Amino acid sequence: MKPPVELVADASSVINILATGRGEEILALWRATLILTEFVDGEIKRNRSELERLYALGRVRTRQLPALAFPLFTRAAAEVDDGEASAIALAMHESGTLVTDDIRAKNVWRAMVGPEGGAVHDTCELLQRLETQLERTVLREILMAMETGARFRPPRAHASWWARVVSPTLPQ
Repeated sequence: MKPPVELVADASSVINILATGRGEEILALWRATLILTEFVDGEIKRNRSELERLYALGRVRTRQLPALAFPLFTRAAAEVDDGEASAIALAMHESGTLVTDDIRAKNVWRAMVGPEGGAVHDTCELLQRLETQLERTVLREILMAMETGARFRPPRAHASWWARVVSPTLPQ
């Protein structure tokens, strides 16, 4: 069995996952552990008890930004807030995968890592991978919980998929 993958996440993606009330299930299906910087952890106020539960289960961990990553942090912080900048810097420093739902953070990531750089994903993209593993009603509940609990709106790239899952009348 493969070990869980570590995903360096910013607050936007964590807030969306927490809003579903199914963070443990989602992370287990992704076979992932979310890694948060102290900056990102400090930004998360809503659904804090759910976050603490995921910490206790080992599904979320905090990692301090290494001193060697501070130049990356400073560069990213010129464009995005400290949470996103710290997640970008940590993911780059560790040659890891970044998860963000913030379009500016994605653009900064791509500019900093270049065309051959590391992977960046958004929550929708990762949830789409679960479509064959979850019943449609469960996936619909997850997406609707993100809409209501985190005021999430899917990006254009995922809008048709989202509408198909959320609408009970659209074809599978």
